[in-house]
Amino acid sequence: MKWPIPNNKKIPYIYATSVCLFLENKGEEQILSFLRDFKELLEMLVYSDPGVNKKLCSPLISKENKVEIIKNIFGKRFKLELIVFINLLIQRNRFEFLEQIYEAIMGIRDKRKGISRGDIHLAGKVDRKRQDEIIASLSKITGKKVEGNFIEDTDLVAGFNTLIGNYYIDYSLKGQLEQLEIELKRS
Repeated sequence: MKWPIPNNKKIPYIYATSVCLFLENKGEEQILSFLRDFKELLEMLVYSDPGVNKKLCSPLISKENKVEIIKNIFGKRFKLELIVFINLLIQRNRFEFLEQIYEAIMGIRDKRKGISRGDIHLAGKVDRKRQDEIIASLSKITGKKVEGNFIEDTDLVAGFNTLIGNYYIDYSLKGQLEQLEIELKRS
């Protein structure tokens, strides 16, 4: 049975699928360039300058003015395909989905390449060798290539935990103690 995608994810997923289809026949370097530009544009629009993002999401500013803002600020900096895509989102009142569209594109791309991503919460900083060992262990557990973002978590005493794809993996001391408590209550 095919489960429907929830409404709050349908719109970004549809646009992300379209972008992936557009990129399908491009070379890997062109695809990576487009994705880097998309991420940079996203960071500039959504994170760096909330004022611009607010204007582009505002119903009080006409679509034509929003398109003009994009053209004036980013027209010479980014490739035409990306600017046209952003303008399409503005014209269809979908600009507020920009971040979710990017995440959906990366999810589709990862799925096609057999990659799982996630944040790996560590009790403390570890060197590159230990990070590689953790990634290798997670890849073995999930059966996929794992790419992780390592985050120092002060709530952990030792070890790590992560959510990679559908797998919650907890090798932290805190997690092991919680599991021991559950098992002791059962017996």
